[in-house]
Amino acid sequence: YICAQRGGGAWRVDASGRRTRLSVADATATLEDMSGFVGMGLYPVETRARLAPLLTEFVRVWTLRASAFEYRMLAQGAVHFGLNAHLKPWDHAAGHLIHAEAGGHGALIDGTPYRPALNEGRLLLAPDRDSWQALADRFGPALG
Repeated sequence: YICAQRGGGAWRVDASGRRTRLSVADATATLEDMSGFVGMGLYPVETRARLAPLLTEFVRVWTLRASAFEYRMLAQGAVHFGLNAHLKPWDHAAGHLIHAEAGGHGALIDGTPYRPALNEGRLLLAPDRDSWQALADRFGPALG
């Protein structure tokens, strides 16, 4: 399982109880070298039409259709970013904390800090604040 505590890091704990510290992907990757998650089917058709051309600029973009699995891969450094269409606390509250404790940066696309009480907005997750900003600059106009 994966766990985190604010200020205490994020950890993977295997069946024997051995703990491995989690760390997000390399923050020095260029946008063209990044991979990530975008659940296109969750966006309105008009938004999909604006987002789709942008996705070809990345190494790989897909979805696992389950936030828990996507957060696990983000926190383990397997992918660089996640762009989420909906804010449901059961999808993001724990995952956002785990991602942050693994060294990542996440906020709404307009820069508003994420809070579990929010139910509107687009949540963008990245390895650090600079890569978050570069991704927000790229995706922001398409999200209107």
